[in-house]
Amino acid sequence: EVSTKTGDDQHDQSNAEALLEVCDESNSCCTTAGGLDHPNGYRQRGKLDTFSRAKFLGSCFEKPITGIPTVKISTYGRDKTDGWFVDWIIIKTSSNVFKCPIGGYVDHPPGQAGPPSRSAKCINMATAIVEVSTKTGDDQHDQSNAEALLEVCDESNSCCTTAGGLDHPNGYRQRGKLDTFSRAKFLGSCFEKPITGIPTVKISTY
Repeated sequence: EVSTKTGDDQHDQSNAEALLEVCDESNSCCTTAGGLDHPNGYRQRGKLDTFSRAKFLGSCFEKPITGIPTVKISTYGRDKTDGWFVDWIIIKTSSNVFKCPIGGYVDHPPGQAGPPSRSAKCINMATAIVEVSTKTGDDQHDQSNAEALLEVCDESNSCCTTAGGLDHPNGYRQRGKLDTFSRAKFLGSCFEKPITGIPTVKISTY
C-alpha cells in the first residue's frame, strides 16, 4: 500500500499525474503506474490518498523490500505544470510501515514552485519515536505545574529532545494521570526520530 499526503495550504493541490519510484537497500527498484490517478480526483488540499491495487502500484505491487527504502516522487502529463506540494509518503509492506518525508513542491516550468522530482530516505515507523507518555505519581503532592524536558539517547549515542515544555493550557502532570504527546510541537527533535537499540532517557523540569 502507498499513501501520499498533500499539503494544507491554498495552492498545494494538483491535477498532475504522479509517479513514485521506490528503491531498497539492495538497489532493487520499482515504480507505480496509472499516474496514481482516479476520475474522482486525487491530490486535493490536505488529503491523504491511498493506493493498494496492482493497477496503481505497478511493479511495486507486493514487491519485497530489503532494509530502509528511498523514494523519488515526480509529476507528468498535461497538468504537470500544476505544482503539487507533497507533505509525505507512507509505504506499507506485510511487515513494516515506512514514512518518507518530502515537504516541498514538485513542479515543472514555466513558473515552477519546485523541482520536477523530489527524493527522500524513508523512516521505519516501527523503530521511530511517534509518541511519548509520562505517568505522574498517585500521592497527594506528586503533581506539578513545571514545564518538562525529555532527552532521549539511543545506543549509537544519537540524542533528541522534546519541546514546548510538554505542556498544555488544560494542564498536565496531574496526580495519577498519564499524559501522552504525539504532535511535533511537543516531540521536538524526537518527532519520528529512528532509534537504534535500547534508549536511555533524562527527564528534567524548568
